[in-house]
Amino acid sequence: MCTLTYIPRAGFPENFILTDNRDEAVNRPAAFPKVYKELKTQLYYPKDNQAGGTWFGISKQKRAMALMNGAFKRHLRERSYRKSRGVVVKELLAAENLKETIEHYDFKGIEAFYGVVFSWNSATEITEIIWDGEKLHLQNKDPKQPHIWSSAMTFSPESHQQKKLVFDQFIKEHQQTEDLLDRIWDFHQSEESGMILEMGVLKTTSVSCFVQNRTTKDTFRFKDLITKEEQEDFINWKK
Repeated sequence: MCTLTYIPRAGFPENFILTDNRDEAVNRPAAFPKVYKELKTQLYYPKDNQAGGTWFGISKQKRAMALMNGAFKRHLRERSYRKSRGVVVKELLAAENLKETIEHYDFKGIEAFYGVVFSWNSATEITEIIWDGEKLHLQNKDPKQPHIWSSAMTFSPESHQQKKLVFDQFIKEHQQTEDLLDRIWDFHQSEESGMILEMGVLKTTSVSCFVQNRTTKDTFRFKDLITKEEQEDFINWKK
């Protein structure tokens, strides 16, 4: 997992749009997203029923994070790991100070991953957190530009580049249209776009879309592609 896109929306009520495809074994379902009170804060995420973590979540700290399997390239998996990467997502989302938490976080014994954190306490910031199994890499991305990421464990560099070309064309045609939300939702479910994975039991099992709004409450749309059930919420943080 997964494929993630980010689209900034200058001149529109939406500040930015994050859309994420989860590529996972069909026998590893997830619970629909909701608000959880945990780790001394509130988190909103779809829950992986097996490990209790998530691959894509939002926190009351005005932070979102998505995680992809693998770092820069494919790796050989160990028989077991100290901690689920989905739990790492929750802990980083909940961090009071993200920078300090990353600096002191013990990543040893955790499978390699490529995480992307989006923060909007003031201006939007994008931080890539890449753990290759031995070393941590931190990189920043330009929040004024659209971006696409995909899992190094699932997609070859050539496959990712092809998806990027298709995404770039999509951005060129639709970034400034009023119906972008519907279009990116459909784009992530389109076989023609190359966003849908079909590899036996490994499939695109769900699509999530988070919209960070300037003028109204943030929204989260989720669709289970196996059951075809769908949910759309305003994210209401509890007092």
